[in-house]
Amino acid sequence: MEDLITNINNPNGSINQHNIIGLMFILITAIGGAISIVFLDIFITTKKEDSKNEPTESPVDKYLRETIDRFNYVKNSSISNTGVPLNTWILENTPIATIIMGYSEEKKSFIYYSDKKGIAFNILDAVCRKFCIRCKCFDIHVEMEVKERDIQRSNKLKQKGNVAQYKNDANFNKVISKKMNNFLCVGAIREFSFLQNYSKHKIQPHTTISFAEFKNKFKNNNL
Repeated sequence: MEDLITNINNPNGSINQHNIIGLMFILITAIGGAISIVFLDIFITTKKEDSKNEPTESPVDKYLRETIDRFNYVKNSSISNTGVPLNTWILENTPIATIIMGYSEEKKSFIYYSDKKGIAFNILDAVCRKFCIRCKCFDIHVEMEVKERDIQRSNKLKQKGNVAQYKNDANFNKVISKKMNNFLCVGAIREFSFLQNYSKHKIQPHTTISFAEFKNKFKNNNL
């Protein structure tokens, strides 16, 4: 570059057009590179800020979403069995707690064992969906449905013999009915017994085995 500048500023020398073009190319390239670096830095900074502002999915929300998606896929692509096979259980490690779940035909409820009390309904519902996937029995699962119905209240006005007269009130009472799965906690995990004999109407006494043996049975059965 010094040679280019020397040739340009030398009054005794001839100005080389190629040297001028080369110098201008170098200057334009340098300026363009600097501008590119500035814009790249702004772009990276903006992406980082956007990433910080984006809501992250919690482990519970991810677990629920993936379970529901899997349940709907298997249900729509499989033929449901007419009943739950005997001694069918699942061992599920949820983001909240470890749960062992089965189904009681007698109680028409999902029964479960867990060391944690007060497990949220949506977690239990997700586990029962996985139970239905395991036994290919989707009819026992009930999609939650909530209905509200307004009942107009009436105030008693006066009594004539055995006939009561009422006046209408502008206020309403709401009657809420829910259709949902039933869950029954029957004990802690250490109280679980794998070998259980069911009759049509009654759950019979069962033999107790250790939790380690229980896990091995699940592993052997690919549960």
